[in-house]
Amino acid sequence: MIVFTWKKVQRLLLWLLALSAVVGILMHPTSATAKELPQASNSKPAPVLVHGAFADGTSKSFWLLNNYLTIVADHTTTDGKYDLIEGYFPPGAKTPPHRHTRYSEQLYVLEGEFTVWVGKNKVVLGAGESAFIPMGTPHVVAALSDQPARGLVVASPSSFARLIEATGTLNQNEAPDMKLLNRISSEIGDEILGAPGDIP
Repeated sequence: MIVFTWKKVQRLLLWLLALSAVVGILMHPTSATAKELPQASNSKPAPVLVHGAFADGTSKSFWLLNNYLTIVADHTTTDGKYDLIEGYFPPGAKTPPHRHTRYSEQLYVLEGEFTVWVGKNKVVLGAGESAFIPMGTPHVVAALSDQPARGLVVASPSSFARLIEATGTLNQNEAPDMKLLNRISSEIGDEILGAPGDIP
């Protein structure tokens, strides 16, 4: 007999949600347009399919801490149940150590390679692989190879998209308003635990 804990069921549901989002992005060429993401210096353009999830067929894209993040779905389209974010990390990009006290994350790699520290555990993920980051767990996500990495993040329940939209910039070289970033982070239960480059 197979016994499923709620945690295993939740991980499976988040993985299936991310997989269905990938299939939706790839299977709807009429509502998707190929475009090139802004690039870090010395990196080649990466073609991307952008699937508009909002009523007007658009998506919302921002730079935040050197990562290009596209809000594919948020509380307005998911009834607050989750956010779906497409993330592009230029080579060498790394989040600061942080934790989300009010939502969990599931990262699914579309292309390239992500190195993820979840607590004290380190895992290197390639295209088609995923990692679950439980609520409250310190973590870092990085693109450490000489190639960019792209993935989907399901954050459940919805909160992460609010931070991206409120504090992200349209220009890669423009720094976010750190006072606003800290305030919104606090409101949604995010905690920065160190500087980029630190490991949890």
